Amino acid sequence: MTDGETEAEAAEIARRASKLLGRRVLRITAPAARDQASWRIHLSDATVIVTRRPDPERAARERLVLTRLAPLTDAVPRLLAAEGELTIQSDLGRDRLSVAAHRADIRQRRILAQSAVASILSVQRAAVTAGLADEPALPAVGLDAQITGRRLDMIAALAHALGAEPPAMDRTLVTEAMAVAPAGFVRGDCRAGNAVLDAAGRVRWFDFEDAGRGPGAEDFVRLINDETWPVPPEEMLDIIAAGLDPRDTDDPSAYIADLRARAVLHAGGRLGRILRRAHREGWQSPADILRRDRLGAHPAMAAALADRAAQLAAACPLCHGAAPVFVMAGRAVRAVWKEPKSDEIANPPGST
Repeated sequence: MTDGETEAEAAEIARRASKLLGRRVLRITAPAARDQASWRIHLSDATVIVTRRPDPERAARERLVLTRLAPLTDAVPRLLAAEGELTIQSDLGRDRLSVAAHRADIRQRRILAQSAVASILSVQRAAVTAGLADEPALPAVGLDAQITGRRLDMIAALAHALGAEPPAMDRTLVTEAMAVAPAGFVRGDCRAGNAVLDAAGRVRWFDFEDAGRGPGAEDFVRLINDETWPVPPEEMLDIIAAGLDPRDTDDPSAYIADLRARAVLHAGGRLGRILRRAHREGWQSPADILRRDRLGAHPAMAAALADRAAQLAAACPLCHGAAPVFVMAGRAVRAVWKEPKSDEIANPPGST
């Protein structure tokens, strides 16, 4: 999209937002990047967020979820107006969790992680109260055998690209285990870039078009495997375990074991996406990744994700066989970083 096209789109969104709100729009800005779906609308006494979602089903899903959740928790935006592909929500803040975590020291990062976990659990609990865990309009998430199969395939493709032995995992056992977790509410895409800190420093979440019905552990998988997230995985599991109560599970140990396995499986797909992006476009700068909320196609981030998955797998009886693959992946990414012309690992077979 050219600058002129971007300016024309912004002007049209501002005009429509002004009509929907019955307020004069002073200006419109992009919170992250021009190629993203959301804009910040500046009014005389406040700012609001307007999001354009071309997919009617996803737009309707987000509006349904916000309408049900906002009366029960302040960890989500309020739905202010909607028309066609445009949804206008309250502005939760400008300080993205991903950026805040990177500028924080170790102690502050732990506090942010605790707040993030608490806010995710708050959203999930409110959703159960609101009946969203049983809402047929929301898709099933995290229990599909095909999704588990694709995740296993990605780890196998990574092993093949590395010249490693195939991961020693029982596909049937893993698939069956992933299908039996208790269903609840999944907020969806709980990367740190989809959260902000409010004026009191509490973590708040936006972008609910990926919400669904499934095991709540899937949300923590996305945060743990967020390549921009700097808190170590075992520390995250400890924080999550400390935050659980009977509303979330009647067996915290089983919950954490299931979460660990899901994180190992998901990491293969996430790492594959990063490597494909790096192969197509080259490595990106960390500052640009954080500022624009882009996929973390940076060697340090990719290697850290591989190391994280190796740590999780090493202590996971169900997915232990994947640990050597991720150890090799971390080493290979570092080697590619030193030798940019080598693209074998950047485009593993079966990774599309």
